[in-house]
Amino acid sequence: MIKATGYRADAYRALSIVYKFDFKVHDNKILGFKSVIFEGFEDAKVSKHENNLPSEKWQQLKDFNIGDPNVNEKFFHLHFPFVVKNTLRVTISKRFFKKIKKLKRLKIVLISNEDREYKIDIENFLPKYNL
Repeated sequence: MIKATGYRADAYRALSIVYKFDFKVHDNKILGFKSVIFEGFEDAKVSKHENNLPSEKWQQLKDFNIGDPNVNEKFFHLHFPFVVKNTLRVTISKRFFKKIKKLKRLKIVLISNEDREYKIDIENFLPKYNL
């Protein structure tokens, strides 16, 4: 058995213990999301770095990562005559996942770069899965 260590091996090992939520927000423009709040965990620590592999920053994942909120900043001022499907991927650490899994309801607020709030309030479906 080979014990691999180093940048790439450690980055992939760090990734194996995370969970991801993809939130889709439809609008006539491209949005960035500067913050996410999980009710009951307002003091949760958020990382804001790229979601690309491999990256040593994955080893520094706090409670969850929302990526770079300004990645599409050059397009924020544009309005389109069609619906844009904006996706926010929130990558959650295993430790934080275990905490939110205990909640009865998931109440999540996505805050856009324009300070618009998108509120989600659903029954917690996480305990139904053996994760």
